[in-house]
Amino acid sequence: MRTLGSGVVFRFAQMSRSTRGRSSASASASTIPGPPAWHRLDVSPEELRVTDTLQNGQCFGWTQIPEPMGAGSAAAASAVVETTGRSSTKLSVSALSGDDSLKVELVGVVGGMIVGLQDFSDGVCFRWYNAAPKADPSVLKSALIEYFQLGTPLAPLLEEWGRGDSRLAMIAPCIPGLRVLRQDPTECLFSFLCSSNNNISRITLMLGRLRTEYGAYLGKVHGLSVYAFPTISRLAAVEEAELRALGFGYRAPFVTQSAQRIVANGGVAWLESLRPMSTEETRAELCTLHGVGRKVADCVAVFSLDSPECVPCDTHVFRIACRDMDPSLAEVKSLTPAIHTRVNDLFIDRFGSHAGWAHSLLFAAELPKYSVRLPAELQAEMEQFREEGRRVKAERKRAASESPTKKKAGRPDEKKARKIKKDPTV
Repeated sequence: MRTLGSGVVFRFAQMSRSTRGRSSASASASTIPGPPAWHRLDVSPEELRVTDTLQNGQCFGWTQIPEPMGAGSAAAASAVVETTGRSSTKLSVSALSGDDSLKVELVGVVGGMIVGLQDFSDGVCFRWYNAAPKADPSVLKSALIEYFQLGTPLAPLLEEWGRGDSRLAMIAPCIPGLRVLRQDPTECLFSFLCSSNNNISRITLMLGRLRTEYGAYLGKVHGLSVYAFPTISRLAAVEEAELRALGFGYRAPFVTQSAQRIVANGGVAWLESLRPMSTEETRAELCTLHGVGRKVADCVAVFSLDSPECVPCDTHVFRIACRDMDPSLAEVKSLTPAIHTRVNDLFIDRFGSHAGWAHSLLFAAELPKYSVRLPAELQAEMEQFREEGRRVKAERKRAASESPTKKKAGRPDEKKARKIKKDPTV
């Protein structure tokens, strides 16, 4: 495994011990000879910025390549973008020199296709690394349109949300093009099963090991081996001890037992059957799986199962609801199922049918990576609220420690004293 200075983990690691025995001829045949041409996704930067959309914690399968062919480089400037297969145009790079976020290529897998994605000044471009010689790029383009849900315009939603929420209206121009994905349900589910008490870097590392050990080998890009996400049947056959050896800890049975339950329910077809259900039905079905609670179920529902109104609630989202929607939530001491529902309802009341999409934008603004882009006064206000929350939490903790009902250390002695008094020999 290798890591960039920014903390991005390379999940497309070199072959592990279990995969080194695979045919070297097969691996050689799958090696990508060189960077293929870029193709336009035909979407504006305001509607999609892949750098932000793919690195905000809703997915964990995209990697910044070690030596990105930056959008401002000579190689990128001369790359041909095929728009229809019959005509082609040069990339526009003149406006990119001032924005380093536009000089990053992200590599991932969509539907078995190794994809490179990059933000350019006039929109997103993609390339297909493991395409057959005469493969039609429109196949991948269609898959990406579905993956990024480009059939739902972002601009009208932002306008509607901004009218009802002044804070979001300030945030939206600072984090443009951040969308909610429509991920493969299998990958999304098992990704969030690994998310409990975890951070993005470690989740990414764990899932990278899962791909390398149990996923199909797809080829190499820039010297990095790329693997598909394992199938449910493959995960169902994995021994719990194997996952513990890979660092999954107590999450190991979440993966194995959930996979086995899904296979018994009908496999991928069962997961996909949850898409047309109501959010309540989808959530209830997901919660029958081992390790899936309310938050994980809501993440899977909004990011892969067509429940755009679903709002996963964690400490960041709870703070948003408390600060901007219902200050009385400050008295809440734990995130019970009832509080999850209350927070979700607050978001729906304010943002409507795509409350989960609005939540993702507001959630991103709470993260240091994105909050630095916000106006200084908004950053200061948000930090002040966080500081107040820390102060209140500390006071509650101190009060609890000083409460007589919490002081149990003296009780055994008191019981012993009462017993001694009753002893006739004393």
